Amino acid sequence: MNSNIRSLGNDASYNVEYDSDVLDRIERQTSRYQTFGWDIWNAYEVSWLNPKGYPENRWLEITIPASSPNIIESKSMKLYLNSYNMQQFETDNEILTRIQTDIESIIHDKVAIKWKEPCIASHGNLEMFAGKKVENLDNLINKTQTPGILDDNVAWVTHCFRSCCPVTSQPDWASVFFNITGPIDALNVYHHVMSYRTKDGFHESCMQHVFEWIVSQSGISSVTVMGRFLRRGGIDINPIRSTDETILPMNIRVPLQ
Repeated sequence: MNSNIRSLGNDASYNVEYDSDVLDRIERQTSRYQTFGWDIWNAYEVSWLNPKGYPENRWLEITIPASSPNIIESKSMKLYLNSYNMQQFETDNEILTRIQTDIESIIHDKVAIKWKEPCIASHGNLEMFAGKKVENLDNLINKTQTPGILDDNVAWVTHCFRSCCPVTSQPDWASVFFNITGPIDALNVYHHVMSYRTKDGFHESCMQHVFEWIVSQSGISSVTVMGRFLRRGGIDINPIRSTDETILPMNIRVPLQ
């Protein structure tokens, strides 16, 4: 872990004045596999004061490329966004521009940010993932004595992923989607995913390692892995990792979120 991270593991007060200096970076782990994808952040508690001095609240979507040299440490992001709470702005776009500039200066890459309307907060189309019908891997494992090779004509999801914060040891829960082409044993995939239940790791690194493990298996020709994590502190982080260079930043919702 980066020893220069100031907020992790320490008590921190929420600043009532705008402060970009609280943002901390973590150097992204490199991979020996060619990886494409995104980290999609949903911040649900972004608030500021409008020209009349009245509070505005929005849902902010931040999309960071998986190739960025750095990622944002999530606690510092929460502190940063909360520093807007008592600041007055003329327009919504003024805030977007400032947030984008601050984040890009930390991660050393371009990001896409936009406001999401509350009416869009649906569960999304969970019947399909990456153009394939989604089947429940948990049901397959629990209902079948010998699950065998996963059908690569469908996508798979488990809603039982659990890992631990490397600083606080608090559990992080997620639904993980898989689109795999090539022969791979369902039970092996399930056991590997469940092995993270007591492992420490940030969301991004956990999904990267799951992706790398699948890619390393014999006969695999393409893989896309997407983790939809539960929010903590008003933010959820949702990494997508893929062998597909054209993979889109899908920001679907799952019931657990």
